[in-house]
Amino acid sequence: MDIINNYCNNLKSKYINTKEVLEQIEELRDTIHIKTEEYQEKGYKYSDAAKEAIASLGDIDCLFEELTTDVKMVYDARISLLTNILSTIIIFALAITIWRLSIAIPFLNGINETVFLGFINLSIATFVVYAVQFNDMVYLNEKRIVKNSSKKKYRNIKNSIMIFIIISIITVIINFYTTKLNGIWFVWFIIGVANWPIATLIYYKLLESNKFDLK
Repeated sequence: MDIINNYCNNLKSKYINTKEVLEQIEELRDTIHIKTEEYQEKGYKYSDAAKEAIASLGDIDCLFEELTTDVKMVYDARISLLTNILSTIIIFALAITIWRLSIAIPFLNGINETVFLGFINLSIATFVVYAVQFNDMVYLNEKRIVKNSSKKKYRNIKNSIMIFIIISIITVIINFYTTKLNGIWFVWFIIGVANWPIATLIYYKLLESNKFDLK
């Protein structure tokens, strides 16, 4: 039994433990047990029978390499945290830029300053919270298996941009119907929603950099 368990454990340590990999290892375990019993019926001792059963599997590296294509183990918490910090900085800078432009461009003079100040305070608070999390090593050492799929990447980016556009259009329409009561507030709301596609782009950029891969 130890021979078979050791063989399977070595496979687990050699390859990333995705659901598919673990299921394949269990299938191999069952196959080895069956073959071991067959060799024992032929007169082999258990240890020799198990070794023969394992040897009969041949080269299985190709099988597991195919299962782990584009799959890697990463410090996902670090990627997510840095993504949130960078996207918050970008959104904050964008808000400041819009505010500066509102001073020079007459059309933007009516921007609701109360909403702007609230947005800036929220951005600062969010940045501070994320920055403090950098000291939590347990959190930062959390690992996750990810599949770096181009199809999934572009689908997520496309969806985030489409939803951003739809929400922005709806927000502008609502704002123009309520301008006299609330002033021009859609700018800050749209900037806030822009965090979604920006964060999505940053996340995949960091993921593809391989700097957060588990070595």
